[in-house]
Amino acid sequence: MRQSTRRAVFIMFAALLALSIHAADAAAETKVEAHVLKVEGLVIGKTLKVDQTYAQQYKRPVKAPFELIIPNIDGVQVFAAFPPKVGGEYFKISFATKNKELIENIRIIGMTIPLGSLEQRVATLKQLFVNQALPMALKDHVNPKILAGRMAKIHGLDAIEAIAQYDDLREGRIYVWLVGILNPDSPNCVLAMSQITSRAEAKTSEDIGKKGITVKSLSTFKFIK
Repeated sequence: MRQSTRRAVFIMFAALLALSIHAADAAAETKVEAHVLKVEGLVIGKTLKVDQTYAQQYKRPVKAPFELIIPNIDGVQVFAAFPPKVGGEYFKISFATKNKELIENIRIIGMTIPLGSLEQRVATLKQLFVNQALPMALKDHVNPKILAGRMAKIHGLDAIEAIAQYDDLREGRIYVWLVGILNPDSPNCVLAMSQITSRAEAKTSEDIGKKGITVKSLSTFKFIK
């Protein structure tokens, strides 16, 4: 991505997120609320824990243990990759068709957001998105575009979402969903990243964060002690 294009894209994200944050700040007066991640019914699947057992098995420190459910869905294959096959993330879970065509995936990595007021932590997280998370997610892709930035609630936890897209020669339009989840008790937080193809339940940008396998999985996310 050229520097000038990247700068314009990220300025757009900062503006979109600022609007969401201002709306959240005024919630008591205007009744505007953060986007709450929720699904209908129970999420059935396998619980994946990233804890001290994980740390010992994969020789990777876990500063903020967490867990979430990897859903079982008829007709969907699940492919899991853990260290050392993944980069800096704890894992990468891919959901695919019976023909092994990607539907969507999710990766989670650790990040540090110092403790403080919610406003301070959101400001720090916004800068992390602009300076690191979005450049990493959109690097070397064609026609990258930021579509939305908003405050969110993930299983009761404060978070920031970014929704973006790019074009892939083989897959066509790919949506990117980034979710930074704040740990209320620790500076050790997590960033979830998802790539969503046209095979997913989410067909439009408005569906991102509301429909799909990754939504079901993240709706079960929680930090554990």
